[in-house]
Amino acid sequence: MHEVERLRRMRLGEQLPAPVAVDVSVHTDPRGLDSFAESSDKEALKNSQTETTDKGEGSN
Repeated sequence: MHEVERLRRMRLGEQLPAPVAVDVSVHTDPRGLDSFAESSDKEALKNSQTETTDKGEGSN
């Protein structure tokens, strides 16, 4: 939710949960992806809410 929309809704009396902080990693070198699974963030990735799909299924 955009911050301006959040403030507007709060002024109107809506009770909203606190914003969530998200860390995003962008890899441009495909060779670096091999070591990503062994990083210290492994537990965070295991509990993430991201769903993965096979490229051949349902992506149309």
